[in-house]
Amino acid sequence: MRKLAGFIAGTIIALTVATAAQAERRVALIIGNADYTKAPDLRNPVNDARSMAKRLKELGFELSGGSHYENVTRVEMARLVRRFSSEVGRDDTAFIFYAGHGIGAHGTNWMVPTDDADIQTALDLPDFAISVSSLMERLERRQGGTNIVMLDACRDNPLPSDTRSSGATRGLGRMKAPNGTFIAYAADPGQVAFDGEGNNGLFTESLMRALEQPDRPLYEILRAVRRDVRRKTSGAQTPWTEESLNDEFFFVQPREEEPVRVAALQPQTQPVAPPPAAAPQTSGWLTSPPAAPAQQPVAAQAPAPVVSAPPALQSLESTVPARSEPVVAMVSPARTTGQSATSVAPEPAAVAVAPAAPEPVRVAAATVTPPATSAPAAPRIDSALLAATVGEMIAINPTPFQIMQASGEAGTTVRIAHRFALGKFEVTYDMWDACVDEGGCLGYRPNDDGEGRGERPVMNVEWKHTQAFLEWANRRLGLTGQPDALRLPTEAEWEYAARAGSSSIFYFGDDQDDICRHANVMDYYGGRYFPIFPAVDCDDDYVRPAPVGSYAPNGFGLHDMIGNVSEWTQDCWSRKYGTIASDGSAHVAKRCDYHVTRGGSWMVTPKNMGERARGYKGTENLGFRVARTLP
Repeated sequence: MRKLAGFIAGTIIALTVATAAQAERRVALIIGNADYTKAPDLRNPVNDARSMAKRLKELGFELSGGSHYENVTRVEMARLVRRFSSEVGRDDTAFIFYAGHGIGAHGTNWMVPTDDADIQTALDLPDFAISVSSLMERLERRQGGTNIVMLDACRDNPLPSDTRSSGATRGLGRMKAPNGTFIAYAADPGQVAFDGEGNNGLFTESLMRALEQPDRPLYEILRAVRRDVRRKTSGAQTPWTEESLNDEFFFVQPREEEPVRVAALQPQTQPVAPPPAAAPQTSGWLTSPPAAPAQQPVAAQAPAPVVSAPPALQSLESTVPARSEPVVAMVSPARTTGQSATSVAPEPAAVAVAPAAPEPVRVAAATVTPPATSAPAAPRIDSALLAATVGEMIAINPTPFQIMQASGEAGTTVRIAHRFALGKFEVTYDMWDACVDEGGCLGYRPNDDGEGRGERPVMNVEWKHTQAFLEWANRRLGLTGQPDALRLPTEAEWEYAARAGSSSIFYFGDDQDDICRHANVMDYYGGRYFPIFPAVDCDDDYVRPAPVGSYAPNGFGLHDMIGNVSEWTQDCWSRKYGTIASDGSAHVAKRCDYHVTRGGSWMVTPKNMGERARGYKGTENLGFRVARTLP
């Protein structure tokens, strides 16, 4: 049976790789240097190169020149780099793997050739070593494609100890990843990587193990490598990544789930009544859903459509007959009506479902028709333009909830009186720069502090800047002066959306030790760079802001509601939660010098979902996302 299972799995991977290969070429340059003229010889780089070459060929990569390369001199390495850059087409994937001695100096990293006798100080590196930056410059000229660089090259600084003042560093240094590039280091800046006692270095050994599941995103594979290496070295070696990919990269594309038939859902037709009084709960949360209003028979409804669940959303598998927990549905009108790039989040309230089927039904994405209303219809918005302007938005149908105080205790019960939508992601530099390019946002281009722009959340923006962005976005979408114009969320809306119907300290549970798997916060690794900030003892893969969507969404499909950057809200600052209106509207004061920010950021480790702060100027940990009132 194991042989049969292995054959089937191998066939599936081969077919998937063959399909991907038709869409693009994937070319790899693989070098392993171990036998040096002057520097200490290394045990495993040649084995590492052989292992990588074998695995990448299995995954459909072409090897530059038809082979990997062992113990390469400076002239040979220069020729390999030149040929490789000419072999890779504009839209191809270029993969570079180097194992051997490496040196960080002059703002870049250097691959050391085996004929290294002339490298006496860091000043000699430009003449007798190969710069990773020069290789990246060649690949950047394509103005397209994907570049993946893996450097298992931090074994030690091979220069004599009396040359420390010449500009070389211990291990490799950080490099800025150009657009469309992913760079992985065997160890973080300042560390050296272990050569390993087995057939491979520790980094490559863990990478080979992680590539046994090649249908995961690249960043997940490297996270698995990081955890494995840290565990084996008790934290003495931690792999490091820099990336600016435009799309997720997969060595093998994951298989798509087959379409699933969904039970028809009847929309709620009456306002939700407040729940009856209940005994205090240990969690301090009001979690019992209101009783479902009377529903009309659903027999006359059309059959439920067959749809596929969006990748970012998890389906719920359950048997349809009566159950103690509500069945929720995730709705994407933009996929069916073409009117708005807005998805509807599941709400923690019961909804009626079709009569029970004899077999369990997987509840996936479905389309729910809203009840008739006398309110004027919302202006139609081109979904593509909305997505290009502020990204996808998640529609939310709120039910009564209790806010969480900074202490973690339950506070006032709030009943938000309207439906609203919230940006799936924080506003990014790409979105902001589009505003400036079109003459908006006061012409202000906020600094990215050297972290890179693109899909990272915009930061260093003040309150007035957020209002300028919203003015531009509403004008672009034709929403200026409309009741459903884009705006900042109120504090109550933000918290309800962040909670996503959960009753725990965080939307993912009560254990703070799990936070690194869900958010970019001040972790153990960041605490080493910023020792003045309290840090949690886990690793979230980033020291400073991460590209939006780098972590799994909450139950409503919203990303980065904890960490990454704190987010502006409409509310004027007050130390007391009592200023949150019972209807969820914004707290407005005659003099509003400060506004409430929510969510924490990469600089802090939130204690609970009640994390809030006072915002008064643009900082390197403060951004925002957009909201919109729905009819």
